[in-house]
Amino acid sequence: MSDKMDEDLILYNGTYLNKGGAAIAYGTLKVLRELGLNFRYIIDPDPFFPFEEMNLTPIYRYSDTFSVNPIPSVNPIYTAKPFARCLINSLSKDVRQFRGLPIWHIGDSPFGDTRSGLSIVGQIVSLSSLKHTLGSKVVVGGVSLSQPITTIGKRTLPKFFKYDVGYTYTRGDYTNENLKSWGVDNKKYSSICDFAFHLDKDEKYTLPTKVKQLFDNASHNGKKKIALVLRDFKTGEISLLYQDQVRKLIAALELANYELFYIPTTYAYLIPENDCHYLTDVLQIPMEKILNIRDNTPSEIISIMSNFDCVISARLHGAILGTLAHVPTIHLFEGAKSIEVLANVFNDLIPMINLNTFTNNYEMSQLLLTINDMLSNKTDLSIKLESCIHSARVKSLEHIKSTYKEVLNI
Repeated sequence: MSDKMDEDLILYNGTYLNKGGAAIAYGTLKVLRELGLNFRYIIDPDPFFPFEEMNLTPIYRYSDTFSVNPIPSVNPIYTAKPFARCLINSLSKDVRQFRGLPIWHIGDSPFGDTRSGLSIVGQIVSLSSLKHTLGSKVVVGGVSLSQPITTIGKRTLPKFFKYDVGYTYTRGDYTNENLKSWGVDNKKYSSICDFAFHLDKDEKYTLPTKVKQLFDNASHNGKKKIALVLRDFKTGEISLLYQDQVRKLIAALELANYELFYIPTTYAYLIPENDCHYLTDVLQIPMEKILNIRDNTPSEIISIMSNFDCVISARLHGAILGTLAHVPTIHLFEGAKSIEVLANVFNDLIPMINLNTFTNNYEMSQLLLTINDMLSNKTDLSIKLESCIHSARVKSLEHIKSTYKEVLNI
């Protein structure tokens, strides 16, 4: 293995089957390489990354098969053995060779406990064990942070960012306020745009023949094409009410003569986070209406999105990918991080509907009016989206250029 002294940093984490996470990872690599930084190794990444294409070598503490097979939850029944292996392997020679190198955490991890307090503890212990083994500074790149809701989350997350994280690039004021409330020194964080906004569509990408035929048929029949990026929401009775509203949305769009295509953006090993599972098993959407983008790069996904007249996304990065394609986009959002990420870049150009509001008998006629208004101004809106993205990129890149040397101690 090459001398670690050739490296400026070591990458940590990164997801691929979550296509939003993949967009963050690809955008992060693009920016870091534009800065001229040297790095070839990534610890504990998603095993599905195309590492050769990305010029990266993976190092696993869990194993290179963890997250390959689906699991129903983060219950210790499913995660205890891989987690123990992670702690043990933190002391391996493969890991210890990077002693002293700063750790750049690819900021696609939510550090959240909405599903389980165990999730947030697992993330903290995994990263902390790596930090203490290497004696390195941790930089968290481009993250949004909410206030923890579980007792264990409230006890651990603020301390982690106050004492263990050396610097945090956040995605906006909402996260900055949370860090401030946790007592984190304001010299240890600053805001940039989501790293995914640094990506462009792949101009050389061509649609698969079957998909192109579907798109051509829709255009031939005079139908506008809408991409739906749908996800599960809540549990129990609220989840059922939400499903009813989703079905009403689909029915209203079909009645308005739109051609609908469904794009799952997460193919995660954790079943509740797997949108493909949600579409096929819960909503029972026909397979021929689902565009499988599991193996597409983020830039290819942007190219696919550019074929639509409108994107309606219940996933944050489904909305981001839609805007990167300069397509009118509506976001059904759950939390403040969506407002932080999108409103900071686009102001009010992206209509945003809270999922709780949507679930509570939201009138689909109102949504249809919004779509009609956006499509009637599509050209102008596309130009404005492109301009906003360009401005956010330039501002963020200038800020990172002015801070990264001090942040990484290089």
